[in-house]
Amino acid sequence: MPRSARSVQTAEAELQEFQGTMDTKLVANDIRMDSMEASIGDLQRGQTILQQGFTELKLELASFMAHINAKLEPPPRVNLEKGESSHNNQHIEYNNNLNPPPPEYPHRDNNLPRFPRLEFPKFDGMNPRGWVRKCEQYFEFCPIHEDYKVSYASVHFDAQAECWYAAYIKPLGRVRWEQFTKDMYARFSLTNGISVMGSFNRLVQTGSIGEYFNQFEEMRAQVVQEFDYLDETYFCMSFIGGLKPEIRSRVEQFEVDTLSKAIHIARREEVAIQSLFKNPRAIQPSFLSSNPYHTLSKSTSTVFPSKPPMLKPTPLQTLPFQPNLNPYQGLPQKGLLPTPPRHPQELTN
Repeated sequence: MPRSARSVQTAEAELQEFQGTMDTKLVANDIRMDSMEASIGDLQRGQTILQQGFTELKLELASFMAHINAKLEPPPRVNLEKGESSHNNQHIEYNNNLNPPPPEYPHRDNNLPRFPRLEFPKFDGMNPRGWVRKCEQYFEFCPIHEDYKVSYASVHFDAQAECWYAAYIKPLGRVRWEQFTKDMYARFSLTNGISVMGSFNRLVQTGSIGEYFNQFEEMRAQVVQEFDYLDETYFCMSFIGGLKPEIRSRVEQFEVDTLSKAIHIARREEVAIQSLFKNPRAIQPSFLSSNPYHTLSKSTSTVFPSKPPMLKPTPLQTLPFQPNLNPYQGLPQKGLLPTPPRHPQELTN
C-alpha cells in the first residue's frame, strides 16, 4: 500500500478518536451543567426560605416591640363629664398579645425628676418599728413587687436578725410584708401595742416643749403602727393634755384643731412664761382687768403668771376716798392707838 494511503487512514483514525473524546467531554459537560443548574435551583430555594424566615422574624420583632411599648405606656385616663356616672365609662379592651393590662407599678415618666440611688436600711434587731418605716419609705421611691419585699429586705439583715429570719422563713416558704412586720414586732419589740398605748397616754411634759414634742412624736409613730384608725384630733388633744398646767390652761383658750397649731401656741406660751421668770415686774396692768383672758387672743406679748395652778384672779376695784372723821372707830379700846390716816392733800405733799 502506498505511503500516502496509509497516512490518510492514520489521520482518519486519529480524527475518529478525537471526535470520540470530544463527545465524551461534551456528555460530561452536559452532566456537569445539569448538576450546576440543580445547585442553582437549590440556592434559589434556600434564598427564598431565608427571605421567608427574615419576614417572619421582622413580624415577631414588631409584635415584641409593641408588647414592650404597651407595658411602658401608662393606663389611659378617662375624663368623666359632669353628671356622668362612673358606670358609663368607656371600657378598655386589652389584647393579650399587643396590648396587655398595665403593670402593677407605674413606670417612671421621663419628665419627672430622677431621684438619687437610695441605700436600703440595714436591720440588726434594734428598733424594728423605725426600720419598717424606713423600708416603706424606700418602697415608695423604689417600687418592689409585693411577693419579693420580704426576700429583698432579708438580704440586709445582720447579726441576730439574720439568724431569726433563717429559722422563721424556712417552714413558711413565703410570707406577705404585713404579716412579716407583725411577726418581727413580736420578736424584736421591747413592748407590745397595748403597752405602747399605755406609755403614750401617760406621757407628760417634764422639761421643755421641744423635749416633750420629740418624745411625743417618737411614741406617736409607734402608736400609729398598731392603731392606724386614730386621727389628728386624738393626737392633738393628747398633746395638749400632757402639757404643764400653766401652759395647758393657756393653750386651751384657743381653738386648736391641728397638732402643728398646738405646738406653735405651746412654744409661744413657754417663751412668755420664761420671760416672766427673768423679769417678774413685766406683768401688764391689763392682766388684772375684769377679764384676765381678754388679751390672750389679741396679743402674744402678754406675760402670764408662772406658778401653777393658774387660778382666776379676783378683779381689783378702785374705791373712792372717804375721809374717816373718827379714826378710832372700830378699834379696840385697849392697846396702842394707830396713826391717824392722812388726807390726799397731805399725801401729795
